[in-house]
Amino acid sequence: MTLSRRPPEAVRLSADPAMGARARRKHWLVRGATAEALSRATLSGLAEAITGHAQDWKLLDFKGDPKTLRARDRVDITPLLKKAAAEPEKPSSVSTPTSLKVSEEGVEFIKTHEGLRLKPYDDQTGKTITEWKRGATIGYGHVIEQPDWEKFKNGISGEEAERLLASDLKTRGEDAVRRHVTAGLTQQQYDALVALAFNIGGGPEGLAGSTVVKMINDPEYKSSQYKDLESAWKAWRKSGGKVRQGLINRRQDEWQLYSKGDYGRDLR
Repeated sequence: MTLSRRPPEAVRLSADPAMGARARRKHWLVRGATAEALSRATLSGLAEAITGHAQDWKLLDFKGDPKTLRARDRVDITPLLKKAAAEPEKPSSVSTPTSLKVSEEGVEFIKTHEGLRLKPYDDQTGKTITEWKRGATIGYGHVIEQPDWEKFKNGISGEEAERLLASDLKTRGEDAVRRHVTAGLTQQQYDALVALAFNIGGGPEGLAGSTVVKMINDPEYKSSQYKDLESAWKAWRKSGGKVRQGLINRRQDEWQLYSKGDYGRDLR
């Protein structure tokens, strides 16, 4: 069985559209599978591509003998998708931060939490603004400095928002993680730290001076304020001096990503 991005021409496969995002990603792989006809060998390869276990082809829902299934016959792959969705992701290998780059899933994670705004708004209230003020923001959380107000006051396009995000990810997120985190990280941990730095800033008052970085770099580090890395991470929940539910939720999602590799919110 070969895999490609082309829609299947010889094999039609079906699945429950209500499946979660991880299953949908697995389904995308399956939908790209092309073969002249379905056979037990093909079904075994199909199962291995979804669950990692060739013998799981027996879970497939089909009628008749798999050896005699014809091209364009339908096979319900939902049982395989359910098993794949229930199994935890295999842990990623650990790499130095300087050798990593934020993944596509990491970018989507940040975009989901930031939201897209094509008109300037107040980061504290979320309300659209027509005059510059501290906290003026646009796009995917891009902070508008006062000298740049004229450039952004009338809004931006989606394409411009993407370009700003790419630049901000590097300067506000990745540069800070690569500069200040010395411990080995998995891809998910790196993405979570980039997301954190993107939100709280990478400088001394943000990631660089945080207990989070101290604990990650030195597992033996003891803080008089926080009992562990999780509590230090989730302490970043205030904006404008007030605890914000949105930040509580965001820190929880980041922690799930850092500690369990779970991108959540249908991003896997």
